[in-house]
Amino acid sequence: MARGGRTSQLPEEILDHILGLLPIQEAAKTAVLSTVWRDLWTTLTQLCFDDHFFKCFEKNYPWAGEYRFYVFTKILLQHKGTIRKCVINLSHARIPHVWSLSFDCDKWLSLVTSKGVQELLLNFGFPKYKLPNCIFSCKTLTTLHLRGFSIEPLNLPCTLPPNLTSLCLEYVTFAPTNVSNYVVDVPMLKNLSFRSCTNILHFKTTARNLCSLTINGLCGELDQSLWLNFDLKSIRTLDLGYWSLQNFLGPRAQFQPNALSVELVKLSGLCFEYHVDVSAFVCLLCVCPKLCELEITFSVKKVSNAFHYGDVGMCSFP
Repeated sequence: MARGGRTSQLPEEILDHILGLLPIQEAAKTAVLSTVWRDLWTTLTQLCFDDHFFKCFEKNYPWAGEYRFYVFTKILLQHKGTIRKCVINLSHARIPHVWSLSFDCDKWLSLVTSKGVQELLLNFGFPKYKLPNCIFSCKTLTTLHLRGFSIEPLNLPCTLPPNLTSLCLEYVTFAPTNVSNYVVDVPMLKNLSFRSCTNILHFKTTARNLCSLTINGLCGELDQSLWLNFDLKSIRTLDLGYWSLQNFLGPRAQFQPNALSVELVKLSGLCFEYHVDVSAFVCLLCVCPKLCELEITFSVKKVSNAFHYGDVGMCSFP
């Protein structure tokens, strides 16, 4: 049998899938298998530079220091073809000088977005880094997950990627803006998630095709109704945390929305221990006449007088 075995005769899409299951440093090692595999790792459609990648590099080359970022850049420069999905997580990469890496980050994102990336997950670990415009103008990007960034509306374009369908913002801080009627237009967006974000009232969107909205773990002062920031006409799934519900429909809310088309509601962290909890819950039911399914996740410790089923419970009402 020829060197490389039968696997070398597999279609390229299958080989790409096999290599995509390996960490990139392991995928590169397959180059020694045969001439077919030699450059195959440079055409991977999924690239993941996460904790495992950097820990492995530091373990094998503890003397390299910031050279690991040069290797990162080299991999992207040598890549051929399309990158369908890219994960860049620098949160535990032990970056000695944050600002010295900003240029590299800009270059990485420029390279990735120029290769037709569809799904992008970013966690750089330094919130003050300003995302480059290539992210917001990338026409192929459909899924964007940002964690740990600080976003200033004045520095953003008035549109996000034109074909973006899913946006997840986690531990993101939104800076205030003095520009009246500032709205971010996301025409194709279907799924929008805020998780442990700060000051999301400074982020106003127009998303006519929005189907799912998740707001959990709010931080920062809220002095108006959350629903005023979003177009809820097309939403079918609504996922709210405890404080999100209070500011969405409870006594804290200054206004109440018209009837929604929501069919699935997910609530987390509720305890119904106070009158405001019940009031917000009742208001939610009133504005969701088409509701078909309700899921409530709660902490039994807060309602121990009523339930005794463990630390966490979930009620589902189809």
